[in-house]
Amino acid sequence: RADSLDRRKRTGKGCHLDLSQTETAVTLLAPQLLDYQVNGRIAVANGSEGFSAGLRWQQQGLVSDLALTAPLGIGALQIQFDGNAVRVVTSDGTRLEGEQAVEALRRALGFEPPLQSLRYWLTGVSDPSQPADEVLGTDQRLQSLQQAGWRIAYDEYRSTGQRWLP
Repeated sequence: RADSLDRRKRTGKGCHLDLSQTETAVTLLAPQLLDYQVNGRIAVANGSEGFSAGLRWQQQGLVSDLALTAPLGIGALQIQFDGNAVRVVTSDGTRLEGEQAVEALRRALGFEPPLQSLRYWLTGVSDPSQPADEVLGTDQRLQSLQQAGWRIAYDEYRSTGQRWLP
């Protein structure tokens, strides 16, 4: 692990860490990752297609509650994910679980969102269960991240008292 951290400091690029280190990473990061709330907007681009929506994310332990709203309140999705099961409530009140919920997300968004990783990415860290390429800024904070086929850019950070968050 020390070699990986040294390489990251020297080159600004991350390394693949053995999956057995996941438990240690999660233990060290747990206080920052267990309970938080994010409100804002999200923009997703995939080639010439994409969308933007209002975002409300609440993380309590392993349970993620996510609400996406389209401009002017037209269309909405509520998503709950606990690490195993996905539940979706559509704008017309239809409740779906499991594979039906995942399929509804694919249809509505045009892709399957990486729910497992998003809870980490929102706090400015890579998902410790998968390899990632990280680029650090001059302030040694994560500037961009490529993981599981996704590229996440962190344009700015704000101090939350004990920690800087994107």
